[in-house]
Amino acid sequence: MKVVLYDDLLNLELKEKWNELLSFNSYKNICLTYEWAYAWWKVFGDQYKLMIITVQENQMWYALAPFMIQKLSSFLPNSAQNLLFIGTGLSDYHDILLKQGFEKTAIESILKYLINVYKSWGIVRLRHFPENSKTPLIVINTVKNGIDQTKIDLVFKETVKCPYLLLNSNWELYYKNVSRNLRSDMTKRLNRMKRNFDVKFEKIEPKTEEDYHRYLDEFIKINLKRWKQKNERNIFSFEKSDHQKYYYQLTKDFTRQRSILFYVLKLNHKIVAYIYCFKYNNVIYPWNTAFDPEYFRFSVGKILHRLAIEDAFKSGYKEFDFMRGDEDYKLKWTNKTRINSEIILLNSKNLLSKYFGFYYVSLKPYLENKGYVEKMFKVKNFVSTRFGVF
Repeated sequence: MKVVLYDDLLNLELKEKWNELLSFNSYKNICLTYEWAYAWWKVFGDQYKLMIITVQENQMWYALAPFMIQKLSSFLPNSAQNLLFIGTGLSDYHDILLKQGFEKTAIESILKYLINVYKSWGIVRLRHFPENSKTPLIVINTVKNGIDQTKIDLVFKETVKCPYLLLNSNWELYYKNVSRNLRSDMTKRLNRMKRNFDVKFEKIEPKTEEDYHRYLDEFIKINLKRWKQKNERNIFSFEKSDHQKYYYQLTKDFTRQRSILFYVLKLNHKIVAYIYCFKYNNVIYPWNTAFDPEYFRFSVGKILHRLAIEDAFKSGYKEFDFMRGDEDYKLKWTNKTRINSEIILLNSKNLLSKYFGFYYVSLKPYLENKGYVEKMFKVKNFVSTRFGVF
C-alpha cells in the first residue's frame, strides 16, 4: 500500500472514490460526504491548506483522511501548524474513511506518513469522531503497539453528547410512552395556539434555488433575532457574512442531491419557527433551528419539534439524529445519546506541540467549564453594542 496526497478538492477521481469509500463504511453520515467538505472548503478554504491523505494499491482505495493544515501565524515556524479535519468547528461529525477489512493496515500507513513529515505540523487534533466509528480505537491501538512512541504522543478524550431518537416503532406507540407531563403540556400549548392563531405546519423539500431562497432569508432573520435575545455565544452565527455564505452554499449543493428538508411553523401565515434538516441514508439531521422570541410564551419551538418528529416517524425514516449538544429541548424527546470523541497527536520532540497539547487538553476545557469563555463573550458583546468597538 502507498500513501497518495491530494491538494485539490475538484479532482474528479477524489470525488468519486470519496463517496465510494463512504458507502463501504459501517457508519454513514451526511457530514462525512464529499459534498459537505467541498461546501465548507469553498467558503473557508482560503485560511487553510489541503492535505488529503489516501492509501491506495493497484487502483484500489483503502483509506481517505480529509485533513487540512492550519498555520496559526506567519511569524511562527511550520512546526506551529495544526492538522485538522476539513470543516473543523462547524461540522458535527468527522472521520477517516476506511475500507472494511483493511482498517488497521490503512491507519498504520497514515500514521507512519505523519511521523515522517512531523516537521510540518505541531499538533494533530482530530475532533468529533462519532461514537459508532471504529477509527479512534484503531488509532489508539496502532500508536500503542506499532508506532515509534519517542516521536508521537496520543491523548484521547470524549467531547460532546449527541442525542438521537430511533424511529423503529410507530408514532402513536412512541408518543404514548413519552412523559405524560410532556404530552399534556404539548396538547395544552397547541390548543392554546390554535385559539389565538391560524396555525400551519409545513414540510418543504426544495428542488430549486427558487424553492429555498425565500425560506433561508426568513430563517436568518429569525435566528439573528433569537440569538440577540439570548445574548450567548453562538458557534454558528449569522452575524458573520461567511457563515451566511456557507449556509447558502450547503443548501445549494445539497438541494441538488435532494437532501434538504425544512420544517416550518406559521402563525397567521408568518414563519415563527423553523428546523433546517438534512436527510441522508434514511436519517434526519436537524442541523439548525430557531424561533421568533416574540412568540416565546406559545412555545413555538417545542410545538414544531413535536410535529417534526411525528412527521419523521410517519415518513418512514429510521432515525432522528439531534446532532451535537445535549440541550434540554432535545432530551425531552429521547434518553439515548452517543458521545463524540477526540484524538490529539503530539510531536514529543516539538516544544510548540507540547504547548498546544497543554492548551487544548487542560487549559481550554478548564476555562470553558468555569464559564470564562462565555463571560468574555458577554463582556465583548456589551462593549461592542454600547461603544461600537470590536
